[in-house]
Amino acid sequence: MTRMANKKTRRKKGHIESQKTIKLWVVDDVSYKDNIANYIISTHKKYAEVTNFYADILLADLSLLETRSDDLYVVLEGLTIRNKNRAEVQFPMLDDVPSDMRRACIKKAFGVVKSWYSNYKKWEIKKEKKLALGKKFTDRPPVPPRDYSQMHPVLYSGMYKDFDGTSIVLKLWTGTSWAWIKQPINLSGQSLPNGWNWGSPTLVLKDKLHLHFPIIKQIPSPGKIKEQAQNPDGITICSVDLNLDGTVAVASILSSDGTGNVEELATLFVNGNDAIQHRRKRELGRIAKAYSRTNKGFGSTKEGDCSQRFKKIKNRDNYESHRISKRLVQFAHKHGATVIVFECLTNLKPSKAKYSRRSNQKRAYWLKSKIVSRTKYKAFQMYGILTSLVSPKNTSRECAYCQSKVSRHQLQLTNSSAFLLNQVILQVNLGEVIYLNGAPHYLCLKNANHQGNADLNASRNVGLKFLRRYLKNPKIMTKSPVNGAFHKGTIPLVV
Repeated sequence: MTRMANKKTRRKKGHIESQKTIKLWVVDDVSYKDNIANYIISTHKKYAEVTNFYADILLADLSLLETRSDDLYVVLEGLTIRNKNRAEVQFPMLDDVPSDMRRACIKKAFGVVKSWYSNYKKWEIKKEKKLALGKKFTDRPPVPPRDYSQMHPVLYSGMYKDFDGTSIVLKLWTGTSWAWIKQPINLSGQSLPNGWNWGSPTLVLKDKLHLHFPIIKQIPSPGKIKEQAQNPDGITICSVDLNLDGTVAVASILSSDGTGNVEELATLFVNGNDAIQHRRKRELGRIAKAYSRTNKGFGSTKEGDCSQRFKKIKNRDNYESHRISKRLVQFAHKHGATVIVFECLTNLKPSKAKYSRRSNQKRAYWLKSKIVSRTKYKAFQMYGILTSLVSPKNTSRECAYCQSKVSRHQLQLTNSSAFLLNQVILQVNLGEVIYLNGAPHYLCLKNANHQGNADLNASRNVGLKFLRRYLKNPKIMTKSPVNGAFHKGTIPLVV
C-alpha cells in the first residue's frame, strides 16, 4: 500500500532519516498537456520571483542568517506578510502566494544565501592568511546568485493532493491566480520500496517534466564514531585499500572486542582495475592523436573538441565508481560493519609524462575520490554506516601483525623460501627491504610466516590505524580466508 507523501512522520528517538530520490516523469498522452505546461512554466517563474524576493531581504540584513530553523518562517513572514494583527510590515509582499509555496521559497532562499555567506567568510580568512604572509592574493570573492530561474520549485503538502504513486493533482499559478488543475497528471517511474515513505517532490522542467520525490526511511542511529569505538562490546569496521593497478579495492572486516584484540572476519577483492586503466588510456591516446593533427596544441582547445571521447571516459568512470562503491557498502553491511575506513588521498598528483599517461593517472586519482565520496553517501543513506579517513603513511610498508618493515616482491613464496629470502635481505642487503611499488606480494622482515597479498596487508593496516585512535595497541589475533579459500600466508591464527 502506498504511503502518502503529505502525511509527514515524526522521526523516532534514536533513529536517523535515510533519504534518496525517485524520479517520476509525466506521461505525455494527455489532451490538456499544453495548458498544464503553460501553468507549470508560470509556477516555475513565480517560485523564482518569490525566492529572489526573500534572498534580497536576507542579503540586506545578514544578521537574519543567525535565525534558528524553528523560527525562520515566523521571522521572515513577520517582515513581509500583513494580517489582522500586523497591518504594516517592513518588506510587504505584493502578490498573494500560498503559505506552503511561500515557505518553500523562504527555505530555499535561506539555504542559498547562507551557503554564499559561508563561502565568503572562508574567502576572507584565506585572504587574511595570504596577506599576513606577504603573498599576493588574486582570488575573487564569491558572489550571491544573480539568477534564480534555474531553481526548481519544491511542492509542500498544500501544493498537491491525491498522489498515489501513479498520478497527482497540483496547485499551479495560472498567471492570474492559484488554482487546482481539474484532472490528475499521470506519472510513470519507479515504485516506492518497502519500508520507505514519500517526501515533498520537486517540480523539474527541462526537456520533459519530472517530479523528483525524496523517499525517506528511518533507521537506528549508529552513534558517533568515537562512541562506537569506545563501546565495551567492541566495534566492527570495514577497512579499504584503493589501488591504481590490479585490484581496484581490497576490503577487510575487522572486529574488535573492546580490549584491543582484533579478529578478521572476511575479505573482499574488487577486480577490474587493469581493464579500466587500459580503456581509459586508449581513449586518451586517441584524443592526443586528434589534437596533434589539428596543429592547435593542447592550450587552444575549443568546446566540442573530442567531446564524445571525453564523455565516454567520464561515463565509464562514473559507472565504475557506482559499481565499486555499491559492492563495498553491501560487503560492509553484510558483515555488520558500522564504520568504513579509507586512506585520505587528497594530495595525489600525476607524474610528469606524455599526455595520455599523465591524464590517465590524473583520472585514476579522480576515480578514487569518487569511490570514497559515493561509498560515504550510499553507506549512510542506505544503512546508517559512517565513514572515516586515516593517514596513508606506511600502510603498505609495515606488517599488519607486528608493525615491522616489509619487502614487496613479485614472488609467491612458501614459508621455507620466505625464511631464506629474509636471510639474504639481512646479510646481503644489510637489513634494507626490497620494496617494488605495485608488486602483489609482501614479506615481513621480522617473521617469515607473515606474508601474503600486499594490498590485503595495506587494508588491514588502514583498519588498525583507525582503531589506534581509540584503543591501546590493537592487534590482529585471527585472520580470514581470502575470498573463502585458504591461500599461502592466510591462515586462521596469526603466528
